[in-house]
Amino acid sequence: MATARNRALERAGRRLSAALSCRNGGTGRNIGSSRSPTVRLFRPDVSVSICLLVVPPATDLDVGLVLDMFRMANLFSGTEQFAVRVASLNGQAVQLTNGRSLEPTVPIVDYDTELLFVVLNLQPSKADEEDLVRIMRQTLRRKATIVAIDYAPIVLARAGLLQGRRATCHFDVLEPAREANPDVEFVEEIFVRDGRFVTCAGHLAIADMMLEIIEDKGGERLAAMLAEELLASARRGGGAAQRNADKEAAHHQDQRIEAAIRLMRLNIEMPLPLSEIAATVGLSLRQLQHLWRRYHAGTPQSYYMHLRIEHAKSLLLFSAMPVQEVALACGFSSGAVFARAFRAIAGMPARTFRLRFHNSLSPLTPLRDKAKNVAFDQ
Repeated sequence: MATARNRALERAGRRLSAALSCRNGGTGRNIGSSRSPTVRLFRPDVSVSICLLVVPPATDLDVGLVLDMFRMANLFSGTEQFAVRVASLNGQAVQLTNGRSLEPTVPIVDYDTELLFVVLNLQPSKADEEDLVRIMRQTLRRKATIVAIDYAPIVLARAGLLQGRRATCHFDVLEPAREANPDVEFVEEIFVRDGRFVTCAGHLAIADMMLEIIEDKGGERLAAMLAEELLASARRGGGAAQRNADKEAAHHQDQRIEAAIRLMRLNIEMPLPLSEIAATVGLSLRQLQHLWRRYHAGTPQSYYMHLRIEHAKSLLLFSAMPVQEVALACGFSSGAVFARAFRAIAGMPARTFRLRFHNSLSPLTPLRDKAKNVAFDQ
């Protein structure tokens, strides 16, 4: 138990350090960043060779954004500035998560590519991961740049290719990524450029990343034309946060509630007393509880518990941490209290949840809103 507690304290320190170093409000590139300065990816006078490697499971949304934005950039520029080929690990068609079959346009990955995009949305099979790591290592030996999307940055990290670098991935798998890869600074930003690596959270964040990549090659005017065509009212820099402090609170006018929620999110492993949270945002405990009722049906206690259980779900789904360590990582010193809280909110025991939904995104959203008013002693 002492060893597990020490690991929990180490994780808390890493999480606080990452939170302090990466939050820049999404106002632009490199603000408050410890990474190397952004450099241009391409020569402006020649067509760039791009290989899109699709690894199952992958979504049609992510694949389509990459392909269509390069296609539109070529159309608007009047030249083939981006020569894009599609590949799979075995040269066969890839079935995307919506059932559509995607045929590769080249039989094997082109190692002479300048830019290798890897689209991967969940944990791949062991054989696929081994093949993917081999391809990425070979690509790096050729001095190419790797753009890793959604889950792909985690594969890079596990292979030791991101050591000492900043990176991002989708927030659903961010905490397991941090737990498993302490040598990588995983941040909750929409995309990160560090050396010859670009990592992206996936989904609509791809559009923001693509606009920056296209601007690097075709210039600001081409990127602006493309953004206008896509009806992108506000272009986000890579440092933009993936989520608001809380989607429910995003429209709240009272900043004290939003500040309280941010404190809760930053202190999952070692939960703060509500009285301390209230004092930090300039309220008494009674005032916080009264103000909370204006915006939430439940209580601050139940909301905080809900955040901790959501964190536990992510670790159960996307890490191999024992359930006891998951409990500690979510601020529970008692396994019995954790078991009772998890069952009440998730509707099943933690071990059952892991067995049923391992490496699946499906249970996260529908179970997020269940039993928000459940509160337990720590």
